[in-house]
Amino acid sequence: SSSSSSSSSSSAALVALLQRAEREIFSRFATVLAVSRALLRDLETAHENGAALGPVFVRFGPYLKSYGTYVVHYPALSAALAACQEHPILGAFLRACELQPACGGTNLGRFLSLPVHRLPQYVLLLKEVKKQKEKKDARAQKKKERTETTQRQRAWGGLGVGDGVGVGVGGGGD
Repeated sequence: SSSSSSSSSSSAALVALLQRAEREIFSRFATVLAVSRALLRDLETAHENGAALGPVFVRFGPYLKSYGTYVVHYPALSAALAACQEHPILGAFLRACELQPACGGTNLGRFLSLPVHRLPQYVLLLKEVKKQKEKKDARAQKKKERTETTQRQRAWGGLGVGDGVGVGVGGGGD
């Protein structure tokens, strides 16, 4: 009877732990994952079409707040994950999952930490895109200036302006 009572309380503890894991770990992660996938899809489409990336980020601005919510709740997520890893059955299950080829040996904690670093990466991406655009614009401006200079030289070339011909310099012998 004491073993059935112990088994029952053990099962209840496992159920409570699983409910906590679902609430603390996976509910917020699912939202961030959905936003991340949609954002990636739209960024790839914009890039493939040669469109600007900025408007994609503007359109996703309200949804990026889910990353902030995730980061604020990350300590509770980490604590829930640690409790799962310490449980004999769940810990063994998580370790077995890490060994799956799809995980590449990466543990769940590492996967769950990725959204914490995502927003700073987006900022770096936008800075790099801006820098590349400025370089491209500078190259286009230089090319335009060279073209304009060449056109002016061609236009003035027949008149001898700029090469000293026809200009009263040198005080020739009167």
